[in-house]
Amino acid sequence: MKQKVIFLNVLSCLCFFCSSGSLLSVPFLHLEEAHPPIANLFAGMFWGGLLIGWILQIRIRKFGAERQPVKKANLFLILTAIFSAILIFLLVFKKEAILWTSADMALLCFSVELYFSMKWRYSDEKKSDQLSDCDERFMQ
Repeated sequence: MKQKVIFLNVLSCLCFFCSSGSLLSVPFLHLEEAHPPIANLFAGMFWGGLLIGWILQIRIRKFGAERQPVKKANLFLILTAIFSAILIFLLVFKKEAILWTSADMALLCFSVELYFSMKWRYSDEKKSDQLSDCDERFMQ
């Protein structure tokens, strides 16, 4: 069971990576001229990766994952704050730096997604405690 949860979590992270990676395509689409069909592909990649990633995270919770304090999640929270500050700086002072802005948006999106997905981890302890309580009730 734990191996399946780990596999689903890795798959979810890959979906989040595809979702945020699609933001890197924005500077190369030339949306001022016309709406190219490839823009729909990248939009679908963004929303598809985001939705599939969250569906997998919900499925992980059904396997017995519970909210646990994970120190790695705090790293992504710090990265989220840093990328947010960089994005604000780029939007205020460097309005022409569309490549840097889209790269920072991709990193910000990825760090936010990973922060929330790292909060849920599989734990056998809770299930074993519930089983022992249940066994004690039946033994009495």
